[in-house]
Amino acid sequence: MITAAAVAEAQRKKEVELVEAQREAQKQAIAITVAAEAEKDAAQNHALAVTTRAAANLRNYEAEAEGQKRLNEARSTLSSALIDFDLAKERLRTIPQALSETVRPLEKIGEVKIIDLGGGLSGRAGGGNGIASGPAGGPVDGLLGSLLAYRANAPVIDRLLAEAGFDGGSNPLQALVSGTHSSASHAELPAPAKPDQLQAEIHAALREWTEALADGHDEGLVTALYDKDATLLATFDPKPLETPAEIAGYFHKLTQNPELKATMQSEKIDLFGDAAAVASGLYTFSYRKDGQRVELPARYTFVYRKTPHGWTIVRHHSSALPATH
Repeated sequence: MITAAAVAEAQRKKEVELVEAQREAQKQAIAITVAAEAEKDAAQNHALAVTTRAAANLRNYEAEAEGQKRLNEARSTLSSALIDFDLAKERLRTIPQALSETVRPLEKIGEVKIIDLGGGLSGRAGGGNGIASGPAGGPVDGLLGSLLAYRANAPVIDRLLAEAGFDGGSNPLQALVSGTHSSASHAELPAPAKPDQLQAEIHAALREWTEALADGHDEGLVTALYDKDATLLATFDPKPLETPAEIAGYFHKLTQNPELKATMQSEKIDLFGDAAAVASGLYTFSYRKDGQRVELPARYTFVYRKTPHGWTIVRHHSSALPATH
C-alpha cells in the first residue's frame, strides 16, 4: 500500500531530476552560444583582415601607378637637346665593346713577318708577302690598316655599330668618332631658368589665385590651381583639407559670401631649384555681410611645385592674424 510519504518522496525525486535536466540543458545551451559567438568573432576578424589587406594592396597599386605616371610626365618634358645628350652618352658607352670586337681578329695571329724592301717599289706596290705600303706610312702602318680593313668579323662589327646608331662604313673608328661628335654637338643642355623669371612666375601664380577667388560663385576656378595631392589649412575651417573634394567644398562655401576677395599686403618668394617655391606673406579677406563690409587680416604660406602644366599649389596654410595687445 502506497503511503502519502512515499508519494511525496517520489514527487520530490521527480522535481530534483527535472531541475538537474534543466541545469544540464542550460549548460549545453551556454556552451553552444559561446562557441557560436567565438565563430562569429573569428569570421568578423577574418573579414576585417581581408578588407584591410585589400585596402593596403589598393593603396600600393595606386602609389605605383602614380609614381609611373609622374615618371612618364617627367620623361615627356625632356627637350630634344636632352634626348640627344642621352643618346650621345649611350653611344659613348658602346665604344669599348665595339673596339674590343674590332681588334679581336688580332688574337688569331700567331706570328707576323715584316719585310722591308727599302723603298725599292714606288707608289703602293704589293710586295711578295702581300703587304701594301706607301709613302705616307711604313710597313707596320700598312699591316695594321690591312688587319682592320679586312677583319674576318666585319659583318658583326657593322651590325653592332648600326644598332648603336652609328653610320656604317669600312672604317669603324671613324664611324665611332664621327657618330659621337655629331650627336654631342647638338646635345647642349638648356639653360636653367633665371631666378628673376621664376620669381615673376610665382608672383603671377599668386595673382591668379586672388583673381580666381574673387571671380564669383564658381569655386572651380580656384580649386583648379591646387594639386590633386594638395593639403589646405584654411582660415575658416578647423580641420586639414586633404582631398580635392574637401578643398572644393570649402571654396564652394567661401565663395557664397558677396563681394569676396583677398588683397595681398606683402609677399616673400623663396626658390628651391627650378621646380619648387614657397611664397609667404600677409593678405586680407574682405566680403559683405548684413550690408556691412567685413575685413579679416590673415597670413599665408603657399608651397608651389612645377609640373608640365605650370605651377600648382601643393600646400597652403592660411590663418587669421592674432589680435594685438
